Amino acid sequence: MTRFLKTFRGRGNQLQERMGCLVQTGLDYNVVSSFIKQVPMMPNQAKDALEKKIDCMTNFLGYSVNSLEEFPAYLCYDFERVKLRFRMYIRLREKDVHPERPAMWESLRNASASSQG
Repeated sequence: MTRFLKTFRGRGNQLQERMGCLVQTGLDYNVVSSFIKQVPMMPNQAKDALEKKIDCMTNFLGYSVNSLEEFPAYLCYDFERVKLRFRMYIRLREKDVHPERPAMWESLRNASASSQG
């Protein structure tokens, strides 16, 4: 808990809002508390960022919200990076083309950069 308090940036009501956001997705309060012990930086994520990442994981990728129990650090990754990696994964899975990986990765990265700017 000491480690968490050193890393948390924000007010108490923000922590409550972020934890509430995760509990509202169907996760048990004790599970969410264990996330903080495992990944102390997780509560520094804004509520809307947490919601976006969970929405992507559940609606776009088809994972259950309970899969966060296996890898809660997912919530700390930059959303654009997450989207890029999953697009790469889906494309590789669809095409099952192994030698094209580096070129495909570069293509997706460039497309993502151009869509942001």
